[in-house]
Amino acid sequence: MDALQQQAMARAGQRSLHGRLSRCVSALAAVDRGEYGLCRACDEPIGYRRLAAYPEAPLCIECQGGGR
Repeated sequence: MDALQQQAMARAGQRSLHGRLSRCVSALAAVDRGEYGLCRACDEPIGYRRLAAYPEAPLCIECQGGGR
């Protein structure tokens, strides 16, 4: 792997971490508002298993597009 590829991978990793940090800050704000665990789209509770795997999830699995 050359230096340009390494730089591109580092930038992609940094963008990914920045996005996750943003979602975590939003989740903490939802805790402060008493809205944590509620889907932003449908206002239904987000499933426990989803929150356990992805604590900063803003949407339930159905609204995210993974519903059955």
